[in-house]
Amino acid sequence: MRLETVQVSRDTLIHDLRLILEPVDKDLWRDYKYPNAKHTEITHRASRALVEKVNAVFPFAEAVSILDIACGNGAVFNELFASGIEVAETAELLGVDISQPMVSQIHERQAAADPADAKTWKRVRAWVEDATNLSSLLTGSQTHVLSQMGIFMFPDYSQALSEAQRVLTPDGIFAMSAMSRSAWNDDVIPIIEKMHPDLQLPRIKEVWQDTKLFQAELEKHEFVKVQVSEVPLSMHFDSPEDLINGLWKALPYLKNTVKGLSEEQIQACKDAMVKKVAEDYPNNELPGIVLMAVARV
Repeated sequence: MRLETVQVSRDTLIHDLRLILEPVDKDLWRDYKYPNAKHTEITHRASRALVEKVNAVFPFAEAVSILDIACGNGAVFNELFASGIEVAETAELLGVDISQPMVSQIHERQAAADPADAKTWKRVRAWVEDATNLSSLLTGSQTHVLSQMGIFMFPDYSQALSEAQRVLTPDGIFAMSAMSRSAWNDDVIPIIEKMHPDLQLPRIKEVWQDTKLFQAELEKHEFVKVQVSEVPLSMHFDSPEDLINGLWKALPYLKNTVKGLSEEQIQACKDAMVKKVAEDYPNNELPGIVLMAVARV
């Protein structure tokens, strides 16, 4: 499976709206259930890229235990299984997430009793746990630790990185991705602030928007052989209306940001976002850049 990419200049994606604030409060994600929307395909494409990068450095065929931090509904394992990449038969497959509804989606998949899942999903053990305190996991117990679009959103990401480093074996591998820049985050959603200057959306921290800063952050947490690369990744959509409705469902902080607005004001924001997408992105895709890091301990 090849990533669908779009070549765009930095000037196209970087705007004057990059005030660095704290990321989304993790409490917003505790009861979150990711919607089954088409635009979420970008999560699966990014997950496939991440597992392929990891496998090229430390094959999953040699894994003792694989941990997915902020596992959500299992996108990383889904792509690992679908890729055909060999996974050691004895390896533990573990996933933790702060959201019970997300973890429940994995449990529901396992309860479906599909015979084809015997060597894949049936092996996964997922539970609710805060990634900043992985108390259920022993030090040096994981050969592979991944976090797809997870840790970079944590307000206390430093503690999560320390925990990831702690649970890894001495020769283990760590990989994470961050949505560095995107037309939806930088160009479309900030329309809310333009219409209501008193409101303030969360921002992606600068450390996750620059390859050198990203590398330095991981090295500060004692990771070595850090490699950070840019992966162009577009969000495709059927119509501007579907896109905006999907984003509104997928991003819980939007509702939190506009909670003081009337229904009419909220609808006006959505309409303005639809208009922006229709006018500026007629090819039905929004460009973005994901930063992916692979490191050892």
